[in-house]
Amino acid sequence: MISRFLPILSKLKALRRHGRLMWLAFRDPVTPLWIKFAMVGVVAYLISPIDFVPDLLVILGITDDLIVVSLAMWILGKFIPQEVKDKAALENTAKDKKLM
Repeated sequence: MISRFLPILSKLKALRRHGRLMWLAFRDPVTPLWIKFAMVGVVAYLISPIDFVPDLLVILGITDDLIVVSLAMWILGKFIPQEVKDKAALENTAKDKKLM
C-alpha cells in the first residue's frame, strides 16, 4: 500500500529542495535582481485573488496554482547562478542528514 505513494513522496522531497534553493537564491546577493522580482511575482500570484482558474473550483484552482509555481520554479532554477546552486546543494545535504 505505501509503495503506491513513493513517487508522490519523492516529488514532495524534490519540491522541498527546490523551495530551499529558491529561498537561498532570494537571500544571496549574487542572484540577479530580475530573478528576485520574478520570485516575488510568483508569491504575489499565489496570494492574489486573481487567478487563471479561480480557487472556488477546488481541484482545478489548486492544480492551476501548483502548475504555475512548479513551472516558475523550474524556469527560474535555470537562471540561478551556479555558485548559488552549489551552496544550496551543500545546505540540502546537511539538512537531509540532520533529518535522518
